[in-house]
Amino acid sequence: MFIVTMTLKPVPHDVYMKRGKAENEYTQSLMASGVISQFYVTENHRHYWIVFDVESEQVLEKKLQGFPLYSYFEYKFEKVIDMVAAVAGGLTDPNLE
Repeated sequence: MFIVTMTLKPVPHDVYMKRGKAENEYTQSLMASGVISQFYVTENHRHYWIVFDVESEQVLEKKLQGFPLYSYFEYKFEKVIDMVAAVAGGLTDPNLE
């Protein structure tokens, strides 16, 4: 699981008109398939926090590159753990043992 912190650079109007619908459809397909499990965006749609449930950085990069507006993304990502689920499953902090 990875969390992506992303900023969308300004997109020229003509580019957005050509790619915007495909961008929304691709996003919806990733959410419907469970690849994107959480998606947060600021009101101005410039800053995003997206949780991807994928097995590797390589798969994540491939999914990100599939976005039609990918060339307008500035992003970084981190591998994360769902601590609520992990603790419920018995995970403990190994540093405390």
